[in-house]
Amino acid sequence: MDLNQDLGHPFVVRDFTGPLDLLLHLIRSHEMDIADIPIVPLVEQYQKYLDMLEELNLTIASEYLHMLAILLSIKARMLLPRTEHEIADPETDPRRDLIAQLLDYEKVKAAADDLHERFSLWSGVLGRPEPEGEAVLGEVSLYDLVDAFHKVLKSRKEREGPAFLPLPRPQVKDLMAHILAFLPRTGKPFPLLDILLQLKNGMEVITAFLATLELCRLQCVRLKQKGPGAEISLVYLKEIPTDLTFVEYL
Repeated sequence: MDLNQDLGHPFVVRDFTGPLDLLLHLIRSHEMDIADIPIVPLVEQYQKYLDMLEELNLTIASEYLHMLAILLSIKARMLLPRTEHEIADPETDPRRDLIAQLLDYEKVKAAADDLHERFSLWSGVLGRPEPEGEAVLGEVSLYDLVDAFHKVLKSRKEREGPAFLPLPRPQVKDLMAHILAFLPRTGKPFPLLDILLQLKNGMEVITAFLATLELCRLQCVRLKQKGPGAEISLVYLKEIPTDLTFVEYL
């Protein structure tokens, strides 16, 4: 079952500003040397991320797939036998252009982060308003959010086995209300995993992921995480707007 097709509303994750941003995140989170990238583990992590998005029925931008093709091409060239002269010559390194792009992007990103911090400090506001239609994830890494849902989904599939009868399609709006029902109105963080463990099947897990993104976009909840890989919690901010028609989910 194609959930995007059934819902009539494609969900595109925009937490990363492009494939270089995702690559830089993977390099930092796995403590790789950006000047000497271990290409095989990097390709595996990048492909794993795209596979998780595909399994959760999210639309993947073509630029991310183009970068995957580049990474696979570099991986193939590095597996070919090379002479000692070619190994010693940095000009023949298949990773050369990618490393140069990443180093340039890292500098630009650092400068952009510094400018954003200065803007926040001197303007007296918390930050620029998020563009309409995008999920506001705050301090939580999108990679960690996707990974959390993917682990629960994988566990569900292993326990459930193949489904011989089509499962009823849950509604995003119902899962949004279901998630909010768990959250204390005092603003105390509530573990996301405790909510996911109450779901009945893999289809509900996928729909809950989309519902979480939509709640973030509407600023009904805020996600909290103490650090990369740590437990993700949800904080209640407000109820779902009463004028929301949910037409896009029908």
